[in-house]
Amino acid sequence: MKGIQEKRSCIDSIAYFKDIAYDVATDSSLRPRLIRKEYLDGEVYDMQVDVLNQKIDSRQESDILSFLAMKCSRNEAKFCLRLGSLYFYGEYGVPVNYEKAFEAFMNAKLNGSLNAINNVGIMYLYGFGVNQDPKKAYDCFQEGITKHQLDSYNSLGLMYKRGVFVKKDLAHAYYLFERKIT
Repeated sequence: MKGIQEKRSCIDSIAYFKDIAYDVATDSSLRPRLIRKEYLDGEVYDMQVDVLNQKIDSRQESDILSFLAMKCSRNEAKFCLRLGSLYFYGEYGVPVNYEKAFEAFMNAKLNGSLNAINNVGIMYLYGFGVNQDPKKAYDCFQEGITKHQLDSYNSLGLMYKRGVFVKKDLAHAYYLFERKIT
């Protein structure tokens, strides 16, 4: 690898990052803690930086969870979205809890998070933490599309592709898939 702003080939870069990924996957001591970047509502958000700005010890998951819950209780959508993700995926030692994930995603949705619209729809579609309700999922995805939330195009497209709640329509499904990528 070369230094900053040095040209390097794509092949070399791919090989380099594959090696790093392998090292991280096989050695748990190399896994980063709360430093990965998340794409949240049009901004790159580095959770560790934000946590450190609030003077919270990033080594203690319970502190992180308390911090996110506090920020979410103040209706700060990006923190609700992150809290929901922690509960949904069971990251950083937080046990999976779909009910709490749904509550956090719903709070984020009600406070303007575009990504949360799709997340709430997914939870309704598959019944994660709530009663399965394809109609509510459909409504969420439609809302997301009207607000140009790209994942909602894909989610609604899957409903049309599979014929869930709507009549199976492959042409419309592919139209929605295409809209997501253009």
